[in-house]
Amino acid sequence: MFSSDSEYDVEFKTAAEENAGTDANVYFQMMGEEDESQEIELKNKGGGYFNRGQLDRFRIRAKDVGRVSEFHGGGGGGEGGGFAPLIRAI
Repeated sequence: MFSSDSEYDVEFKTAAEENAGTDANVYFQMMGEEDESQEIELKNKGGGYFNRGQLDRFRIRAKDVGRVSEFHGGGGGGEGGGFAPLIRAI
């Protein structure tokens, strides 16, 4: 089991369909080959992130989970969403 932190580049691509996106904060958890992260919150300051058809990039520090094999996440309420995440450890 890994105990140190790692930096991850996280990209969220919001669907381009009508009603996709959210003004809420987004929460996610990474599951890896060695461990899983706690729930991680991405704050949607001023509603500038997670808009329809938009690609948003974040650099986060989280528990080293090994190679990411699974991802769970979603918006904090309201309709829409439709996120396709891409996570890379750096």
